[in-house]
Amino acid sequence: MISSGGRPQKARTRTAGFERQLAAFGEVLAAHPFAGDHPDATADIAVEFARAREHLEAAEREAAHDRTLARRELDASVAALNRLNARIAGTVPVKEASEPKPQASAPGVPRAVGDRPRPRLRDRYTSKQLALRAGLAALALYLAAVAVLGGWPMTVVAVMGVIFGFPLAYAGADLGKEVLRQVWGAFKGGIVEAEYRRTAKAAEGDAWEQHFVYEDADGRSVTYRRGVPKESLAALPSRKLWLVAHGDEPELQSLSTPLWLTLLLAFMLSVCLAGAAAVLGAVPGMLIAALTGHTFG
Repeated sequence: MISSGGRPQKARTRTAGFERQLAAFGEVLAAHPFAGDHPDATADIAVEFARAREHLEAAEREAAHDRTLARRELDASVAALNRLNARIAGTVPVKEASEPKPQASAPGVPRAVGDRPRPRLRDRYTSKQLALRAGLAALALYLAAVAVLGGWPMTVVAVMGVIFGFPLAYAGADLGKEVLRQVWGAFKGGIVEAEYRRTAKAAEGDAWEQHFVYEDADGRSVTYRRGVPKESLAALPSRKLWLVAHGDEPELQSLSTPLWLTLLLAFMLSVCLAGAAAVLGAVPGMLIAALTGHTFG
């Protein structure tokens, strides 16, 4: 990406600054003397460390898509580290997410206090860990009820439905969401015309690339790279392409891309629905079948 406008330049500067903050705080967290398996780490220390790492990973994932959400995740990570450090004697807490400091990590290792009251579940585990444990407990009770009312063959069918159906539903929904974002970004950005600039060696291998460049009203340039087998291949003077809007970082795609992405979206939706049907057939389908007198085997 090449940019010459004032606004794009400021956006890139803010993005680079935020990425430096992420990297600096990541180093702080990586250098922290505590981890979940530290011999002197209590349950509340372990969960705060896990929360800090979880929110930092979320901030790194969202940094390229939604800087506002990424900022909230980084602030939550810093808050978790501060809570961890508050439990450790002699700790200097991080003051602000915008200025992470290496000295925020605890220099000392406290000894576990034997008479400390046992922390509550919500203080020992993150929200995701609690949700997972609650879901597994509810599933175990459900399978036990199916086994009592309908027998083990129905229980096996229920287990297989969950094992195979849930990953299909989750993968279909997750990939479908990303494909939908790409398709929506293409139609939102619209069709533009990019001019041929040069043919250059590809970053990997012996192939070549023809570079087509589009400049928007703000002076920002976006490059489309089309792979070609040799440098001497004639290039069109210009190409019509989709401008895909991705926050501060747009990209160009060929005219056929949204078409096959739409077909892929339909396939992902089918996969998601098939997985959801399998899960519903297992939960609560098997229990309903057992209650209505249907059995297997």
